[in-house]
Amino acid sequence: MRLRIRVQPGSRNPHVGGTRDGALEIRVRARAHEGKATEEALVALARALDLPRSSVELVSGAASRLKTVEVAGEVSEQRLVELRTRR
Repeated sequence: MRLRIRVQPGSRNPHVGGTRDGALEIRVRARAHEGKATEEALVALARALDLPRSSVELVSGAASRLKTVEVAGEVSEQRLVELRTRR
């Protein structure tokens, strides 16, 4: 399954939830330097979906806040709805 995520680096309060620009919002502490914020966002997404990190792969948007990721494994539609509506 492919998901669009929006990463907000340098956040004081890391969080996975809500939507912005039609994408799942992920706030991370890491700064956008040498891919650290992207990696932290992928780890946070995997945890939020109860999947191993290896199940979440960046497809596009390495240097952008809006990214497309491929999620391997079973993810319940209910869990995605919960994440999208969480604030």
